[in-house]
Amino acid sequence: MPEHTDATLDNDNMGRDRTMPGNSRKSGGRSRRAAATEEEARAAAEALALSQAAAEQGTARASAGVQALEDAAVLAAQSEATALRGAGDVDQGLAMLDISDAMAVMGAAAREVSAADVERAMEMAAMSGQMSVVGTLVDALGMPALGAFLENMGARMKDMSLYQFSRSLGAAALSEGISAAGEAVEGLGIGEVSDGLDSLAIAQQMEAESDQLAGAGLASIAQGVDELEIAERLRDAAVRAHG
Repeated sequence: MPEHTDATLDNDNMGRDRTMPGNSRKSGGRSRRAAATEEEARAAAEALALSQAAAEQGTARASAGVQALEDAAVLAAQSEATALRGAGDVDQGLAMLDISDAMAVMGAAAREVSAADVERAMEMAAMSGQMSVVGTLVDALGMPALGAFLENMGARMKDMSLYQFSRSLGAAALSEGISAAGEAVEGLGIGEVSDGLDSLAIAQQMEAESDQLAGAGLASIAQGVDELEIAERLRDAAVRAHG
């Protein structure tokens, strides 16, 4: 077995010293590459997580926007129906007011008939009394036939005056009835017009709310689409980083 001298040991130590720095540099390079790979994997995972969150949020926003548009369409249809109902109420109310005006004219005409009948009845009653008195005087003067005729005419005129009075009472009652009915129709007409105007105001408010809801829905859909595009870009970045 050969003996090692001090020179031999020194040479072996120097050889080991020359090989150790190279090994250290290789080990350091592998560590840096491993750290870089780990950092890339972590960045890719974060990008994927952000992509998923953006996709979920974008989908939710877009879905909410679509729902808002559907709600706006329903509200718009309700607004249109309310407006049509209101316009119908207004038209019906105006028609009732026209009928009420016509009935007021009829009532006034009936009152005029009543006044005229009363006047004629008064005149006939006066003439009836006068003719009865004249008939009695003529009979007393020895003209019984003429006296009887005049008294008969007075009685007939009295009957006619009573008939005119009854007509005047009937006309007055008719006038009052027409006037009362006209006032009732007028009240209904005013109520219909008022209800119709209220419905039109509600329809206008519903239309404004529908437009506002539709605008918000479109904005939500646009924002959701933007977020989905961001999610797609983040996913592509994650795939490139991981690859």
